[in-house]
Amino acid sequence: MLMAASADGHERLLEMLLQRGAALDLQNSLGGTALMAAATFDHPSIVLVLLQHSADPDLQDIEGATALMRPAAQGQKACVQALLRAKANPDLQDVDGITALMAASEQGQQACVKALLRAKANTELLNNKGRTALQCAEAKGHTAVAKLIRQHT
Repeated sequence: MLMAASADGHERLLEMLLQRGAALDLQNSLGGTALMAAATFDHPSIVLVLLQHSADPDLQDIEGATALMRPAAQGQKACVQALLRAKANPDLQDVDGITALMAASEQGQQACVKALLRAKANTELLNNKGRTALQCAEAKGHTAVAKLIRQHT
């Protein structure tokens, strides 16, 4: 129920479930959590409620993805900023070695790249293909993002 309320953006239902003791960091069969669902579906107010109740922003699903990775790739700046303020680790890597910075860079998400760089995301990490975030951006032709990363290193 908590995951569905989070994915659908039902803040009142979420609050009621939390008050009744719903398991905050319960993971489904794919390792997904309510926080991951809220972040993926761009519900920053739900993300904030879950974080205020101490949801763990660094849990990883079965593919190694965190709540920070998908919104970074999708350009959901408000969710990314909320997660980073809650000290989400921007350097966790999924099973392909991809970080939130790499995901945002590859999709050309400038605002999210800026937020991740301000949060001290490591620009030197390599994914399983041996690429850095800079190389991910360049490979997709995102010159503005590549410039941001170069200025930061």
